[in-house]
Amino acid sequence: MGASVHGTLVGGVQLPQAAVSAVCDGADCGPSVVPASGTTTFSVPVIGDTPQIQLDASWQTTKGGKLHYYSGSLVIDACTRKQTATADSPTLLLDHSELSGLGDSSPRSARP
Repeated sequence: MGASVHGTLVGGVQLPQAAVSAVCDGADCGPSVVPASGTTTFSVPVIGDTPQIQLDASWQTTKGGKLHYYSGSLVIDACTRKQTATADSPTLLLDHSELSGLGDSSPRSARP
């Protein structure tokens, strides 16, 4: 929960933001934050007959002086022109990285 999730078309196709806004027509077509339920839904405008969408997620928190960073990515088949939702509900797994000592300003001894 709290992870940021966004979807982009696979294949380097980029729509101008004005076109995305027009296609979405008020729907939630941007990044989403996953609620406590662990499930989120948002729209991604698609182009072509067999489009694919790459889902990317990331989340970070600090506990015990350590930064915990989670990230993951998944490519799924998008809707066809006759569908309003994807056929499956994918599970995007996140990898974990832990960092410590960031910004550590411990005093150092200097020798002349």
